[in-house]
Amino acid sequence: MSREILASLRTVLIFSLVGLAIALSERLGWLAIYEDPLERGLPYLLFNLTVLIVLHDAWFYWTHKIMHCPGLFRWFHRLHHRSHNPSPWTSYAFDASEAAVNAIYLPLALLLMPTSLLAAFLFVAHMMLRNAVGHCGYEVFPARRDGRPLIGWLTTVTHHDLHHARPRWNLGLYFTGWDRLMSPEDPSYHAALARAVGKSAQGNLPGSPALAESVSKG
Repeated sequence: MSREILASLRTVLIFSLVGLAIALSERLGWLAIYEDPLERGLPYLLFNLTVLIVLHDAWFYWTHKIMHCPGLFRWFHRLHHRSHNPSPWTSYAFDASEAAVNAIYLPLALLLMPTSLLAAFLFVAHMMLRNAVGHCGYEVFPARRDGRPLIGWLTTVTHHDLHHARPRWNLGLYFTGWDRLMSPEDPSYHAALARAVGKSAQGNLPGSPALAESVSKG
């Protein structure tokens, strides 16, 4: 965790520098960022936020997939995958190169569409929350009685835990669509989620570190 915290501090610095660049670009009139969230109406605010999240999911999936290429993995993504049993500190424990790739998404998105400060804030808050929850190591997403995800198009904690245990599967961030479209999800996903939920029902910690360990052995 000490390694993860130190790497996360570096990521925070990189993200902050990009945030400063966004602020300066707005002052220079290069980005269409406005203060009144209802300036373009509530429907646009909701549309704007939805597009930012959906495009970010696509950006993350494809850059993540590219980072897993053998020639690039060690330069971009190896540090993050040193965490086999993720914790919230893993969320932003990136190599500097990976942090830069993730940080550059927002200014690129802001170049494409006018965005209110509120929409940008909600996007960043959602990104940080989903990332931290996805690495928390405990299954918190609802499941059906048979252990399958209640909302199948959302990634669960187990979904991403499996990626850290077996990196070739489950590359998505918020949604499962790209994984299902481009390659199958980890074939053990539903069974692993059922075990995590079953442990919760028996009073044990759901999605415990034993999940990733048992999956990697299985």
